[in-house]
Amino acid sequence: MTLEAAIGRHRARTAGLPAVGKTSASKPMARIGALPVALQSAASLMWIPQAALLALAVGGIAAGEGAAAAIAPALGILLIGAARAMAE
Repeated sequence: MTLEAAIGRHRARTAGLPAVGKTSASKPMARIGALPVALQSAASLMWIPQAALLALAVGGIAAGEGAAAAIAPALGILLIGAARAMAE
């Protein structure tokens, strides 16, 4: 199949679809404030300390410290997860 034929087939399949970025709403989208954007950005970065705490817990268990050594990191993961859920 030639490139022109493939492009023609693609255009035929997508002929009835709206263009990307175009909305059917008559009103423009509301402008989002700085606080929600900052909260969402902070929430999306909270996985990093959660991953670090998880690594500490797994490392402690692998070093033979037992499951009791994982309690403090588990509580930290829980608290960060709750904060992340509230921020989202």
